[in-house]
Amino acid sequence: MFSGKKILLLGGKPIGAVDITKYAKSKGAYVIVTDYLSKEQSPAKQIADESWSLSTGDVDLLLQKIQEKNVDAVISGVHEYNYAKSKELCEKLGKPFFATTEQWNISTNKAVFKQLCKEYQLPTAKSYSIYDTDINFPIIVKPVDGNAGQGISICYNREQLDMAYDEAMSVSIVKDVIIEEYLYGEEVVVFYTIIDGVSKLSVMTDYYYNYDQEKTMPLPQVYMYPSQYLDEYMDTMDGKVKKMLKGIGVQNGTFFLQAFKNKDGFFFFEPGFRPGGSSVCKYTKLLNGISYMDMLVNFAFTGKMLDDINKENPYFKRPCCTYSVNVKGGIIGDIKGYENIIKLPVVIDSEKRYNIGDEVPKMSALRQIVLRFFIVADTYEEIRRTITTIQTEVDILDTEGNSMLIPNFDISRLDCYNDC
Repeated sequence: MFSGKKILLLGGKPIGAVDITKYAKSKGAYVIVTDYLSKEQSPAKQIADESWSLSTGDVDLLLQKIQEKNVDAVISGVHEYNYAKSKELCEKLGKPFFATTEQWNISTNKAVFKQLCKEYQLPTAKSYSIYDTDINFPIIVKPVDGNAGQGISICYNREQLDMAYDEAMSVSIVKDVIIEEYLYGEEVVVFYTIIDGVSKLSVMTDYYYNYDQEKTMPLPQVYMYPSQYLDEYMDTMDGKVKKMLKGIGVQNGTFFLQAFKNKDGFFFFEPGFRPGGSSVCKYTKLLNGISYMDMLVNFAFTGKMLDDINKENPYFKRPCCTYSVNVKGGIIGDIKGYENIIKLPVVIDSEKRYNIGDEVPKMSALRQIVLRFFIVADTYEEIRRTITTIQTEVDILDTEGNSMLIPNFDISRLDCYNDC
């Protein structure tokens, strides 16, 4: 399909970088990967046709190199900074990028997104100002332009709020912070595919967090597909979200929304006009024969997604689960059990984000995820057994031989998923 064409991938380590490289090469493209990392630290570089030791932030130098090498397309893995740089490069070069500046700003600024939700009658949490004296705790504090969970805190009193506000402000590039009520309930995430202006729900997942954290936001440890709330969401929210996507002029790409679900319904709090870090395309590609990551490669070359929107079906025929192995932080001395788990028939893929000798920063939210396993089973009971096996066999040790793992996930929380 892309024989003789060249594509530049910004960043060889972020989520999706290897998948992008493999797909583009399978279609005949010549793949170049650039970042400041060595090949040993950059997985996509190891399988690319060519690699550059240029920072993804050095736009002027990259522009020069792209033109010298006659590169046809530019793309990024799941990394918000690299997406912004790929957008900048594409605009300067006149190459396709799926989001306009206005759409990108909506999806990267929580305050702008919250206002948009009000316009389209999508419920959100109550907001506060740092100067309000009638705040009902607990509340959540976050930078308007943060990502990967950085700078997010849950606060139960004014003292904690003041400290969290300063932390969120230090993380925010635009120096703005959101303070809002902390909603109780289950977290869900919906992923939409948009092709030529037509949007369709691709995936809906339930997030389960391990709450054994100190001050940062809890870490997601289990993602279950399809969501147990899928029918209710389709009846009450799907039409409103589609109307919103049409209203802001989205034509192509993938758009995700995070929300809390409780007895009062769904409450939205986070958007993303880009692939999410949970790599749900691994499931849609296997079960429905369609992948937003593949389509974004197509779009980078042609300005078209080149697939059929009708393939998207959030009602998966088989239950799926993503299980994350999370640690408290420190320097990794050993990783035990990983090789055994990836041999299990139900484990269709995995991510190994750190290697022996790497340092995992403490209290860094999503950066504390060391391993991820993608599970597709025939029954929910098989998923529960697989999680038990992972928790029994996998361990991450520090350089002194101590386990770095946070306490095991309580599998009984998944009893709500029953096999017919």
